[in-house]
Amino acid sequence: MKFSWNALALAPLPVPLVVAIVLAATMGGGNRLAGFVFFLVAGLLISYGATLALLLPACYLLPEKATTTTSRAAMLGAVLGELALLPPAWISWRASGPNSGPPQDGFAEHLLRDITDPVTLAFPLAGLVTAVLYRHLADHPPREGETTP
Repeated sequence: MKFSWNALALAPLPVPLVVAIVLAATMGGGNRLAGFVFFLVAGLLISYGATLALLLPACYLLPEKATTTTSRAAMLGAVLGELALLPPAWISWRASGPNSGPPQDGFAEHLLRDITDPVTLAFPLAGLVTAVLYRHLADHPPREGETTP
């Protein structure tokens, strides 16, 4: 898969945008615009960070082992999305003890307990969507009249 600035700029954007819209719309009371901005910024930090730190290096290592297909990009994105869940899950686990003390269960137990949480399930889905979108945007041939770098 080749590198594309357009793909890098656009692929991580849709999932945090949709999540921020949904979360802000379902907020009870309060300032929905502030909620939207908060959720969007938090989502963009995670999405762009995971894309830069995980997806781009993996996209260049994958073609050395096998040809990049949409299904392989989707599987790679889902696995990397699950990896992107680990830092926020670690922070959540460290803050989960009684009276903000140390956690009473192990990190693996914390992950297993939260396995059906919608946020936990959203990370692999977000990774899948971002990887497939990046592949599509990066491999899409330029339009007529456009020049390639």
